[in-house]
Amino acid sequence: MTAVVLAAAVAVAPTFVFGRAGGNVVPLRAQIYRGGRVVVDGRPGRRLTRAKVTSLLRLAAAERFSRLPRRIECAGTLPDIATLYVKVGAARTVFEHGSCNRRFDRVYAALQKAVGAE
Repeated sequence: MTAVVLAAAVAVAPTFVFGRAGGNVVPLRAQIYRGGRVVVDGRPGRRLTRAKVTSLLRLAAAERFSRLPRRIECAGTLPDIATLYVKVGAARTVFEHGSCNRRFDRVYAALQKAVGAE
């Protein structure tokens, strides 16, 4: 892959991808792009300011999101509870089944609030 193609791919890649899958709830997939464009379940969503995207990136850094384990399995979580996931930039995706990791939960809640998804 040439440097130009790689740079173009990075420029159009979402800054955040998050959502939920499995369980007894409607799945969700949301993407937030650096310029503020939001896509929720394949449809355009609200537009965020660049400042808001930057603040979400700062929150992820403050929560040391990149240092979370790839999978977070919360004790006692029933199998019919959805798994939440968040990907920040080009980093790996973190999955949480249950709600036991405050750092993950704070980032997920901020993203969910920013795009107006439930």
